[in-house]
Amino acid sequence: MAPRKPEAPSMKEAMPGADMQAPLKHLTIQIPTSLRNELKIWAVQCGVTVREVVEQAIRDAIK
Repeated sequence: MAPRKPEAPSMKEAMPGADMQAPLKHLTIQIPTSLRNELKIWAVQCGVTVREVVEQAIRDAIK
């Protein structure tokens, strides 16, 4: 019998800093692999998450 996969953490557990007053929704986009890799490296170097970078970029774009 194959071992069971661990259950995925809840959104609250996965994103402890998230504002629970505003429910979260998934946003799926496709970007070139090379751009995704650059984004991940840049985010790590800056000490932020990719989610934080994308969220801030969206906020800046719609202002």
